[in-house]
Amino acid sequence: MKRIIVVCMLLGLVVFASHAAAQEVPLTNAEVVKLCKLGLGDEVVLAKINQAKAVNFSTDTEALIKLKENGVSKDVIAAMLKRSTAPQNSVATAPPPPSRAEFPMDASLSLKSGDTVLSQERGEAKFVGFAGYGATHMIFPGSRAKSRTAEKLPVLIFRLDFSPVDRTFLIKLESDQKSDDRAFKLVNRNKNPFSAARDPGPDDDTIIPCDATEVTPGHWRLTPKNELAPGEYGLFFRFMIWGFGVDPA
Repeated sequence: MKRIIVVCMLLGLVVFASHAAAQEVPLTNAEVVKLCKLGLGDEVVLAKINQAKAVNFSTDTEALIKLKENGVSKDVIAAMLKRSTAPQNSVATAPPPPSRAEFPMDASLSLKSGDTVLSQERGEAKFVGFAGYGATHMIFPGSRAKSRTAEKLPVLIFRLDFSPVDRTFLIKLESDQKSDDRAFKLVNRNKNPFSAARDPGPDDDTIIPCDATEVTPGHWRLTPKNELAPGEYGLFFRFMIWGFGVDPA
């Protein structure tokens, strides 16, 4: 009788252990940070991520920035992004998420007072002048951007799957209250004298010098090198801006 009781108890423990394994708690950002801070090395952390039965990673822009600030490497962050988009506990294979390389989605201002998501605005190219004398301008509706700040060194955070250098610019726009619009001069930025290809973009006088840093794979931080004067600004990419205004303190 005792032997039967012991066998039943052992079987119960096996069933419980199997159930616990099946109900494994998903791996989270916090646990990945703990593993990295233990100094186990990327190989161990990557193996843990790839072998986890389930993950519950937060992969929005701010979460990725916090991972980077906590010492998580680019390789580990890339593995987290890959696991987050992969199907979990599913027989069917889901199609890959659409590429977001075309536009710097989710552009936002990172301010001391908090983050502000910027709206995407599409401009219209118009020739301004008379009888061949003038220039083409990109014009955007509204003399003032909806998003505003009094901070003079706002940081822009955005997603782009390639380097933004010479492709994405922080620009200053001229505000016209009479026409209720904002505009900047559009020029051909193709510097090759032997090429007829056009590369339309802002002229050099419009561009605000910035430092671009890839904080996580595909996520960039754009920081002005100098304080911004009060006025209208925008992150420019392919005839669109993510606009904001800087107000007097």
